[in-house]
Amino acid sequence: MKVEAKSKVYQKNELTESCHLKHAFDESFKKDKKTVNELREEKKYLENIIESSLDPIVITDCKGYIKKINRSFLKLIGCIGKKEVYGKHISVFAPAEEGTYRSVTGESVRIDKEFFDNVKKMASRLVEGGRITNWEIYFIRSDNMIIPIEENVVYLYGEKGNKTGAVGILRDITERKKTERILQKTKEFLENVLESSRDGILIADRRGVIVSVNSAMERMTGLTKKQLTGKHASSLVVDERDMRKHILSKTSALFKRGFCSYEAKHKKDDGTSIDVECNVSVTRDDSGDIIGGISIIRDISDRNKMERQLRHSHKMEAVGTLAGGIAHDFNNILAAIVGFAEMALHHLPEKNRAGMDLDQVLKAAYRGEALVDQILAFSRQNERGRKPTRLKYIIKEVLKLLRATLPVTIELQYNMESDATVMADPTQIHQLMMNLCINAANAMREKGGILQITLSSVIIDSARAEEFPDLSSGLYIELMVSDTGSGIDPKIVDRIFDPFFTTKKLGEGTGMGLSVALGIVKSHAGEIFIDNIPGKGCTFHVLLPAVKEVTEKTADQNRSIPTGNERILFVDDEEALVEMAKKMLNSLGYEVVAEKNSIQALEVFQKDPFKFDLVITDQTMPHMTGYNMAEQLLCIRPDIPIILCTGFSETVPPEKALKLGIREYIKKPLNRRLIAETIRSALTT
Repeated sequence: MKVEAKSKVYQKNELTESCHLKHAFDESFKKDKKTVNELREEKKYLENIIESSLDPIVITDCKGYIKKINRSFLKLIGCIGKKEVYGKHISVFAPAEEGTYRSVTGESVRIDKEFFDNVKKMASRLVEGGRITNWEIYFIRSDNMIIPIEENVVYLYGEKGNKTGAVGILRDITERKKTERILQKTKEFLENVLESSRDGILIADRRGVIVSVNSAMERMTGLTKKQLTGKHASSLVVDERDMRKHILSKTSALFKRGFCSYEAKHKKDDGTSIDVECNVSVTRDDSGDIIGGISIIRDISDRNKMERQLRHSHKMEAVGTLAGGIAHDFNNILAAIVGFAEMALHHLPEKNRAGMDLDQVLKAAYRGEALVDQILAFSRQNERGRKPTRLKYIIKEVLKLLRATLPVTIELQYNMESDATVMADPTQIHQLMMNLCINAANAMREKGGILQITLSSVIIDSARAEEFPDLSSGLYIELMVSDTGSGIDPKIVDRIFDPFFTTKKLGEGTGMGLSVALGIVKSHAGEIFIDNIPGKGCTFHVLLPAVKEVTEKTADQNRSIPTGNERILFVDDEEALVEMAKKMLNSLGYEVVAEKNSIQALEVFQKDPFKFDLVITDQTMPHMTGYNMAEQLLCIRPDIPIILCTGFSETVPPEKALKLGIREYIKKPLNRRLIAETIRSALTT
């Protein structure tokens, strides 16, 4: 009984244990099944993510053979199904050899050795680091066109840390490449525009440090792009307090309006400077903060030079007009002095004491006449005595005088290369040379030096004629007077030709030397300019038009003064000249009717036109000028000989007077011989 009971208990226990085991198995199975299902769902979820990704994704084994791809990858390479891709090595979708390929961007792409070297390099980086990012490469599509992609690759690892494969996430960067291509072409276009600009262009950062310049900026400054880059823009400005103050006042508006314009002086690499016009604008970011600026810089040195020349020309014209008026009045005074003195001498016996005094009066009057000639030369109104002149002979005469007057500390050198001829007044050219040489000598009077005179022939072609608006192209004689003195202060160099401007002490100079030189040169249709190097010296250049030499007959100055017995109508508004003329003409045998009013003189002539054999009239008179009166006289009697006298020739040039029918044209003051010979010439023409 006991045995049976034990057996039943044992069986019952086995059954219970079996039930427990079965329950435990069932629970384990349920759990494993749940895990498998979860893994399947997770795998399916990951596959859906990969499949739905807009970026192409490819998974390979450790050797690079493709195990899985998504639809985006198929679309990228242009394949229809995944079966066409699975099992292939990833390298089949990359260019295999060097050559030119057609890109989907529409351009031809050259695949060269550098491309393959880069592939090897990136493969090594992947092996060493387990990943590569943002790698740009080309894939070949099924239509044999290449497409630019950006690739990110990472290795996959198993539980034991072993490599099981790799996953690559690709991105089609075709549109980005198109944009980059457009931006590159735009950049190249803008660079070409900047480089082709004649204006200097300077780009600076927000601190004003130069980051880029164009070629024009290099030419303007004499510095290379490398030398300019990194400098502060303000370092180009001439370091003058007033200049910087002016620029600061202008640039203060830059931060308010984003733009400003100003004029300044920029340094050059050779130590000189140029005048520039700067237009500056700033660049801001999205928040409005300044991130840099661009300056367009124009060299206005030539423009400023032309403006200075124009202002100087206007000033000289104004002063010349004034000088001409003064010369006219002065000539009338001299005419009376010379005329009465000559007549007094004519009535005195030789070696008379009073006659000797009158000789001194005449000498003083002639010096006054020379002074008037200087004033007229300055005002460009004196054209007497022009004849073909060889400059070398005048220069040699000047050199003889200079050798005797120059101190021994000044060495005189000369080089006469040209033997050409100019149409000139020898007296004025002599004066021009003396003025320039004395000016040069004064520049070296303290330390001595070398005064060099050079004469040569030059051709002014159409290109060089642009530098000198008053000159026409052709053959010119160039006279250069150089010194090795201290040069001219740049601050006053624009004023040296101004009348009465001088740097000498009171009583040492009048300031007329260079202004007279300018007047002489301009009156001879020439040009004068300087090369000035402060501390080293100065060279004056004179250009005069060359002419063909003609032979001029010399006159006999010892011939007797001619006389006559004709009746003359003399007209001048100066009472002293009227009295002097009556006496002088009477002494020459002529019968004279003198009038101080041009209208009254015309009325006298109208009453009896054939009463007179000759009319002598002044040009500048109130009520009616001599030229206008001559017009009416010739209308009344076309054959009447007329002599026109003038203090200067600006209002009525000789050719205009002669064209009207005026027989002779003479300039005051009138001496006895001149008026006597002119009368006979007018009456016999």
